[in-house]
Amino acid sequence: MKYFPIFPYAMVMVLGASANAQSPVSVQVVDSENRPIVGATVEVSLFNDPENPTFTSALTKNDGTAKFSLPPHPKSKEVAGFVTAAAKGYAAASIIVEGATVKIELNKGAIWRGKVADEKGNPISGAKVNVRGASRNMMARPLFWLSGPKIIDSYTSISGADGSFSIDGLPPGISLNYSVEHPKFAGIRGQDMPVDSEETIKLKPGGSLHGRLLNADGQPLPKVRIYAGSIPMGVGGNSGTTDDKGFFTVDGLGTGNYKISAQLKKGVDYVLPPLSPVRVEAGKVKEVAVIRAQKGKEIRGAVLDAVSKKPIANASVMATVDNETSAYTTTDVNGKFVMYVLPGKYKVHMPGAPSGYLRPDVQPTINVSATPGQPLIFALKKAPQIRIVTIDETGKPISAVLSVDRGGQISTDKLGKLDYTLNDAGPLTFGGGEDTDGYFEVVGDDKFEPPIRDTVVVKVRKKPWTIVTGRAITTEGNPLPRTKISIYVSIPMGDGMSLGSTRNVVTNEQGKFVLDKLRDNSLKSVSGEKSGFTLTAGGKIGRGGTSRTAEDLVFSALNRKIEGTTAPQANVVVVGRETIADAGGKFVFEGLPAGDLAVYA
Repeated sequence: MKYFPIFPYAMVMVLGASANAQSPVSVQVVDSENRPIVGATVEVSLFNDPENPTFTSALTKNDGTAKFSLPPHPKSKEVAGFVTAAAKGYAAASIIVEGATVKIELNKGAIWRGKVADEKGNPISGAKVNVRGASRNMMARPLFWLSGPKIIDSYTSISGADGSFSIDGLPPGISLNYSVEHPKFAGIRGQDMPVDSEETIKLKPGGSLHGRLLNADGQPLPKVRIYAGSIPMGVGGNSGTTDDKGFFTVDGLGTGNYKISAQLKKGVDYVLPPLSPVRVEAGKVKEVAVIRAQKGKEIRGAVLDAVSKKPIANASVMATVDNETSAYTTTDVNGKFVMYVLPGKYKVHMPGAPSGYLRPDVQPTINVSATPGQPLIFALKKAPQIRIVTIDETGKPISAVLSVDRGGQISTDKLGKLDYTLNDAGPLTFGGGEDTDGYFEVVGDDKFEPPIRDTVVVKVRKKPWTIVTGRAITTEGNPLPRTKISIYVSIPMGDGMSLGSTRNVVTNEQGKFVLDKLRDNSLKSVSGEKSGFTLTAGGKIGRGGTSRTAEDLVFSALNRKIEGTTAPQANVVVVGRETIADAGGKFVFEGLPAGDLAVYA
């Protein structure tokens, strides 16, 4: 299957070799004028263990090449890993190659600058700022996700005494996914930060957890990753690692409740008992009672080919209770797996299908007790291969890009054909994908029910990108530079489903902005924000054509002060802001917009 490249860091798919051979890989990194880039970081991530991928790296030599000798994948015809390349001052190139030799072209990149401060605006030094990935209107999804210690280090900056930081080598025009960490502050993970913005990232005071992890015999469990996950999930969290005596600290936590969990090594038969949520307060260290891991009871089994009965390695298996994961592992080279859990009732299933197989539709529920049960056997059927054909509205073949099953993009060849391997026995759903000069809409059937026949024909329409331009101004009509402009985009994914995301750009010194590579099906208005100002009018997008103009976004400065007197201790409200008058009835509001404002008491 040929996947449309969506990774701006150059990636080389490395094919496995025979079981007793190494796979030689030579990577050459060049600039836009085909000149070798010396000292570029080239890093390989191997797929030999999905839980703990192996990374190996090298710097390019005088001819711009870095050479590797890699172990093969357990299956000789499957991908063994991928290669990323990054160089200081250069942006990303995107290419997928099935082979052992490749030339990667990197273009000059942009620099992201900003500052880190506390809630009062005081600079924070020593904060670690890390770019985790980026997006740029490709199915409204991340374009890349950085991995590998060397690559991550090259996209990490430590804030200086004035709180400032800078990270270079980023593709121009992207929106960043980033994280900021500091031991004394609650860490944050943000997204959709325009690379050309120079915003101040403000951190809230943080607290920490401190505790100790022992095994059932009272001995310390060293080098175990302890996680503190926020309740509700997704709000925040952090992790720490136990030392040789089992002590751990998790810092950088905001005020709130947290659930403690641990990542024990594969094959370790200890499990954590159920733990009550822990409350963390900013500026304080929460001491956690000693955690004693318990001896787990095993869930054992194997994943096999349904016909040949041959073992399937690196297949993922998990045990869940009430949709929460209790244990996760992967099969070994003999297709066997073992997980350890506390006694109870568990649903055991495979979250995904290994390459070339259908995901099993059975999810056995088992009772785990002190007495080991019978091994579970997952017998996987080979995934059928079908042909996808894309045609235009006249019925002629057309090379097209599609989203499939609301997931990654696929592309058909010049004859509109693609051989595709199904990995699920359910319906097959298509949405219109994107390429450099436009996007596709599915105008015929977008959902195909099983059983899927040999050939699936998808009718599409190719459409050009739309550009929206505009400007941000003050109420006096002056341009407002470095204003964040946002637009919501909706991407049809098939079967009535859509994927939404927000695009952000920053106005230039003349207050102007350009939002490019937009679909015309969801363009209604743009919004904006700038510190010290409030948006009062504008933003509606005009109709028609591939080049549209938004109404001027008009901002009012928040520099007005209103003060007065009323009844003592009275509640006073103006434009949604509230204060309480003092004992003499005096009240003050600052940072208000200009214009006629009603004051309520």
